[in-house]
Amino acid sequence: VPRANFKNVEESLIAWINRIESNPNSVAILAVFSHGQASRRRTAILFEDYGTVALKPYAGMTEAEQLIDALSTLAPRDKLVIFDCCRMQVDLQLPHQGGFGTELIGGRAGAIPVRPQVMMSTQYDGAGFGGQGGRPTLFATALLDGLRGCAADSDDLTVNTRRLAEITERILGLWCKDEEPIQVPDTQESRSFVVTKVPNLDRTAIFISLE
Repeated sequence: VPRANFKNVEESLIAWINRIESNPNSVAILAVFSHGQASRRRTAILFEDYGTVALKPYAGMTEAEQLIDALSTLAPRDKLVIFDCCRMQVDLQLPHQGGFGTELIGGRAGAIPVRPQVMMSTQYDGAGFGGQGGRPTLFATALLDGLRGCAADSDDLTVNTRRLAEITERILGLWCKDEEPIQVPDTQESRSFVVTKVPNLDRTAIFISLE
């Protein structure tokens, strides 16, 4: 796996964009698992080379909201973007214009934007995310449970983006401390579309919550 520095991520993202735009019927799903910071209502994704360039505090990072806007201009109408990262508030003097970091892509000029469905593992309240020491995070675990069938429609066993976000939040809410959820995700809804179909199984997983 290539190192997660800015250059490698940029090259991989551009290659992914070229692939999904080669077919007008593409369904675009981008999942980002990274460190993150927040300042006011802006979130930065941190890469491996963040903090390594003297006198350039924003090197090795990019703004999630700018990336979402840029992805909105891509050809596929069905787009899902997932961020699993902290949004810990930091005290930075951000520019009034420009991104919170360096742009990965700038978007298609003149395109009619179609915003993706966005799922973020945390809110803008300075919350960290639930790591499990070498295992998938709590959010990733809940997301995978949803994709494996917990978020499937009972009639046709398909999982659409809107229900995936709803069920992921409900499963994540089962992880509590002092009767409060450890982590509350953030969802920005857009057009809903099917992301997977669960195969028929001869057994069913049932989640039971006791109070």
